[in-house]
Amino acid sequence: MGIVTGTLTLAGWAIAVGLLTSPLYAGRVGPVPYLSGIDLDGPVAGAASVLAGLALLLLMPAVVRALARVDTALVHGLLT
Repeated sequence: MGIVTGTLTLAGWAIAVGLLTSPLYAGRVGPVPYLSGIDLDGPVAGAASVLAGLALLLLMPAVVRALARVDTALVHGLLT
């Protein structure tokens, strides 16, 4: 279970930071694909990614605490 919670924690923080900083490197990566006709390279998409990254960054402490509670409950259940 520790591997799962550790992986989810690392992935959550990495995705949050990646989304938050994506406008800094988005133009250097190469051509950005279209998704169902939506231009993922425009300013609206950049702003949306920053907002999503900020929201995830603010949610991650609660997610980490919840995962720690799940881990604690599992250990408690296994020891009793």
